[in-house]
Parts: sequence; structure tokens; C-alpha cells
Amino acid sequence: MIAIGKAEIGDLPAILDLQHDAYMNAVENHYSDVNRAELFTGHKSTKNLAFYERLGYTKFKEKVMNHNLTVIYLGKDI
Repeated sequence: MIAIGKAEIGDLPAILDLQHDAYMNAVENHYSDVNRAELFTGHKSTKNLAFYERLGYTKFKEKVMNHNLTVIYLGKDI
């Protein structure tokens, strides 16, 4: 989903070989008119959360889906 000036990134594969700065930089740079990227992952995806936070994404919202899943939303100005 792309809103004016904002990109929402979802459903990225959790493949460790692809989890590096160059991969995310390519995704972020794909939209030249976007100034903010947002993404989400499950609270149990600790490797994904650490990866996104290392790239400068910060948590801005949590949504409890059920007792087994909380979705964590992260964002970054780009």
C-alpha cells in the first residue's frame, strides 16, 4: 500500500540470506517520492525485529490479534 509520501512494506520473506542492508535499501529507494516507510511483523519474530531496529526502524504501534499474536508496527523516515 502506498499513501502520499508514505510506503507500507509488508510480507517480506524472513530469509536470513536476504536480510541485509542492501536488500532493504533497495526496497526503500524504489519509491523516490516516499519520505516514510512502515512495516510490520509478529512479536515472536525477534530476529526480524532486531534487524529492522538495526536499520533505524522504530516501533510506533502494537496490535493484539489474539493471545498468541501481537503485530508490531515499525516506521522510519527515509
